[in-house]
Amino acid sequence: MDLSIKSKILGDRQFRAQVLDIKQNIVKWSKALGGSTIEGKFEYHEVWKSADGLYAVGFQKFGKEYYSSSIKYKDGHTGNNPNDMHPVICKDGNLLEFDGSFDHVFSFFMEANKLDNKELMQILGCLMVRDAYVQDHVPDSKGNYKFTPNPDAIKYIQGFIHEYDGISVEAYLHYIDAIAQNEDVKYSTLGYDIRAGYGRTNNLLTYANLIAAVLGDVPLSKLCSNFSRPPIGVAPIALNKIFEVFPQLEAK
Repeated sequence: MDLSIKSKILGDRQFRAQVLDIKQNIVKWSKALGGSTIEGKFEYHEVWKSADGLYAVGFQKFGKEYYSSSIKYKDGHTGNNPNDMHPVICKDGNLLEFDGSFDHVFSFFMEANKLDNKELMQILGCLMVRDAYVQDHVPDSKGNYKFTPNPDAIKYIQGFIHEYDGISVEAYLHYIDAIAQNEDVKYSTLGYDIRAGYGRTNNLLTYANLIAAVLGDVPLSKLCSNFSRPPIGVAPIALNKIFEVFPQLEAK
């Protein structure tokens, strides 16, 4: 399977510009989705369905921040977030109720690590890094980018982890991407510059950093201390560690 990122320098100006263009396309599409202004009612927008039709991932709109007046913007004022969405997973046509928190995603990687398979963890890490830089997003017939991870990577992962918390691993990875998509939407709405890593990039690179830590390639103490530094709540892996920890990302 080819998981390589063609740019050897993730901070390269041209590479960053290409990434930003795709991210802005996704954000624009997301903000244009319709939603219900009545709290407790939603409009549902599907973004992915499994080949067998059993699982689907999408967004309910609007998310909870739409109905809040205490969301803090970068410039200091408070109000609602008019573009917030709620990522969801459906199974057999039914909305799944589960703990979709940051902790839940972290637990997924910790459970995967119990299998004691370094290659499995590295492939998961590669997918997180690639997703952070929208390297697995492919435009559809309308020019809207959709998350399309490497099928060989998904097949490999499913050979070891078929489900997590009653959810297929393929659906769960699409759900993680949906969370990241909404992070870009939320932060861009609140006045933050997603070019600086706010939103998707910091979110997914934090998962990559956790994987690096459980593999022993990043000190756990450093991961923990990074959570207390701005931006609070995320701890993205250092760019100079990415190709070292996840060599499958290097172009041959």
